[in-house]
Amino acid sequence: MAEKIILFMKKTTGVLLIQLGTPDSPSVSDVRRYLSEFLNDPRVIDIPWLPRKLLVNGIIVPFRAPKSAKIYKELWDLSDNKSPLLTYTEKLVELVQQRFPDEDVHVEFAMRYQNPSLDDVLERMKKMNFDQLKKNEEILLCYFKLTKPVYLMKKNFKTF
Repeated sequence: MAEKIILFMKKTTGVLLIQLGTPDSPSVSDVRRYLSEFLNDPRVIDIPWLPRKLLVNGIIVPFRAPKSAKIYKELWDLSDNKSPLLTYTEKLVELVQQRFPDEDVHVEFAMRYQNPSLDDVLERMKKMNFDQLKKNEEILLCYFKLTKPVYLMKKNFKTF
């Protein structure tokens, strides 16, 4: 009698936590770059392109960046010279990873604005060829009661 050999390939799931973003440092130039990227997004300020560019780049960013940089500096000084959002997100990645000790789950995070950029992290995860896609509500909301920070990526990212 011939023996059947059945190979089970372990499915892999990629979990991507997405935060809004944080400047790379509390310097005025990094805060300016962050504010410019964030506020020039048409989903953030929903007015036509030209008025938005004039408002953001001509009024808001030049005046707001220095003030915001001081506030970011104060926050970073309280957080070992690192962005509190970045620190807490890195900790959240660790906690989420711990929730899947016996499963082949890989957890990453990205920032919608600035670094690590969503495009870079998605590209890196795409190369990992994940098999499984679940919605954030199915997995992490039951553990952490968060609102829309998590996306699970499927091979080839056809859902994006």
